[in-house]
Amino acid sequence: MITSSFASHFRRLAIAGLSYLALASSLVTADSNIYWAPWQGHLPSNAVIAGQAAGSSLGICLVDYQNGQHPGKVYANKCNFGWGGQEIVVSHNFEVLVAESFVTPQWAASSHGRLPRNAWEAAQYAGVQGYVCRAHYRNGVHAGKVYAGKCNIGWGGSEIVLDNYEVLLAPTETAEYSFSAELDFSGQYRLQTQFRGHSECLEGNQSASPVHGGAAFMDRCQNVSGQIWNIEPAGNGYYRLKTQFRGARECLEGNQAASQVHGGAAFMDRCQNVSGQLWQIEPVDGGFVRLKTQFRGANECLEGNQSASPVHNGAAFMDRCQNVSGQLWRLAPVNGG
Repeated sequence: MITSSFASHFRRLAIAGLSYLALASSLVTADSNIYWAPWQGHLPSNAVIAGQAAGSSLGICLVDYQNGQHPGKVYANKCNFGWGGQEIVVSHNFEVLVAESFVTPQWAASSHGRLPRNAWEAAQYAGVQGYVCRAHYRNGVHAGKVYAGKCNIGWGGSEIVLDNYEVLLAPTETAEYSFSAELDFSGQYRLQTQFRGHSECLEGNQSASPVHGGAAFMDRCQNVSGQIWNIEPAGNGYYRLKTQFRGARECLEGNQAASQVHGGAAFMDRCQNVSGQLWQIEPVDGGFVRLKTQFRGANECLEGNQSASPVHNGAAFMDRCQNVSGQLWRLAPVNGG
């Protein structure tokens, strides 16, 4: 969520086509395009899907429990949510979030309690407003509730508490955060694209390596330090991207596509005061972001390539921003946190 968790550029995230999300189904107006509906024993075809786990799509549920309303995930036809350190599983008397076919619900990255001002107030529990969140955990994406600044989900019989997540937004708004400082990207991340899916991650290479000419590239996600990224604020809404492999002194640099350096692909280089190492993280639909550099400007985006592609020798590269899945990046917290 996001993430979720990003900088000043998340203050303007356009949302189209949603009408107001009501707190409970009894409050839904006739013209609502997204709303809570009583559970009828199966996930309806128009259910809002928050994520997936074990090959199943996970809807969003709401249940009254212990004098509060708790958002959670629909899994195995039950409402699962975290409460009191445990995963609570309810098999009936709950609601599921549904939407009209033309509606695309919007999420914004958040972390450590930093919520966009237009986060949807979905519930009340423990005397405070509650929000719907989703977060990566154990090879899945799970819906839950924001409580005490964290995303609380139910998993494996326990209540799991995560620092980095995404929050469901209220409709017809822009995501505007209630703070001016850059967001805290504490922890580490894997960088994945919609194009290559959850199984491939961006790997920061050694510049002198013969693999992909020393450029950064997409590879099977595995336990290697070149795929573990730190995102560090650089001021004025920009970030530097570093890997555990290359350490604190090397940064990802977005290259000019026609450059002879690394065949025009993005590469790791000594961190220095160059605009190609200053990255903007801009949100798009579906919880994805685009990655842009100060050097190449607002019209070029980092694209994750197919490793066997002849384009830039299969490495990641800057290209004209366009509607292609290789430019839609997911920042997946390592170990879900």
